[in-house]
Amino acid sequence: MRGWLLTIALWAATLWANAQQFNTHWVAAPDTDSLVHVWFRTTLLSGARHREAHLTIATTGLVKVYVNEAKVGTAFFYPSRPQGDTTAIAVTLDVTPYLHPDSNVVAVLYSPGFPHATRQQVSAVFYGIDYKGQRFAHFSDNSWICRNAASGLTSDGHEWVDGRQVDTPWTASDFDAALWRHAVETQDAETTATATTQHQASPCKTYEAYLPAEKIVRSRGYNYFDVNGNEVTYDYGPGFHGFVRLNLREAQWGEQIEAAGLRYTCNGQMDEQASPVFTIGYQRRVTVTGDRYFRRDQITETEAVDVAPLFIDNTFQ
Repeated sequence: MRGWLLTIALWAATLWANAQQFNTHWVAAPDTDSLVHVWFRTTLLSGARHREAHLTIATTGLVKVYVNEAKVGTAFFYPSRPQGDTTAIAVTLDVTPYLHPDSNVVAVLYSPGFPHATRQQVSAVFYGIDYKGQRFAHFSDNSWICRNAASGLTSDGHEWVDGRQVDTPWTASDFDAALWRHAVETQDAETTATATTQHQASPCKTYEAYLPAEKIVRSRGYNYFDVNGNEVTYDYGPGFHGFVRLNLREAQWGEQIEAAGLRYTCNGQMDEQASPVFTIGYQRRVTVTGDRYFRRDQITETEAVDVAPLFIDNTFQ
């Protein structure tokens, strides 16, 4: 057992030793809020399809990354970090498979590290080799636009999701820009007093070969359930680290449902799915309840989704 633990410790130490420094170009939503998830996006034009491209993205919270509407990588989110930790961590993702020939939409969903309001939300550089064989790089700046997402944190550290907005095409090239605002370029806290330029070098742990991430490892059904009035409690047997996903049918528009700390607002579609965007935790028995419109038979399926912190080989995201 001691030998196994020593091996893991040495492996982790090697990964940290290989971490590099990254010059950050922080952007943030104009109104900083410690509870709000934020959508960021930018559109980058190109004369033809790039030969290769990578995206290095740093954050003090958690992110999900999309290129041309496709979610990048297989992780539930990046990076893996303890709750409350706000260390600036950067990961580098190979986005070559997601490229389009004329333009590329880079979109990021950001969650603050609870409870922490910061102006260091997202820093990104999109770089690679273009169709002419020339190197290129685009940094996050105030040309990026942002808006509040359809989800966020609750004051007790859980999460709310508004299902009425989940179909907003915020990662697509064709979208409604009416509610979007330009992101604000921000300085690093360590250099604010002495900085003379907007982009000041800041130490940031950067991973390229192995990425610290939370990854879904399996999902399974419940063992049994108990009904108590308008509540139903599902027992999943052995406890697990992750989240619960509910499949709903014939819920009403605006109906409120709560499960495992998630506060979900239904969109009223024939079929919809309720699950957290970032929040994971230890689960075993989960009680589902709702407002006066909620009925137990609206739940057609419930799954326990196990999530584990892993170092993902960037070659096989």
